[in-house]
Amino acid sequence: MTSWQALEEGARRLKIDGSKIYRLAREGDLPTHWMGRVWRFDAKELDGWLKAERNASNTPGQVSSETNEALSVTNKVKDAKYEARNAVSEA
Repeated sequence: MTSWQALEEGARRLKIDGSKIYRLAREGDLPTHWMGRVWRFDAKELDGWLKAERNASNTPGQVSSETNEALSVTNKVKDAKYEARNAVSEA
């Protein structure tokens, strides 16, 4: 089950400044989702992203299976949102 959380919680989780997490979200550098009028993130996706960042700094070019799973979920959510937007615009 997806656990949607506010970016402020993500900032605390990553131990970074609130303004920096908003910038990373806007630039697409974090696995975040625009929901209504606010940014949200899935804790599992954020953990996978964090592990990938740590792995990248230690062993360039290698991504863990957990990260691949989190990225796969992220891509599926983005695809579903895209399809929903197209369905609404065609109606």
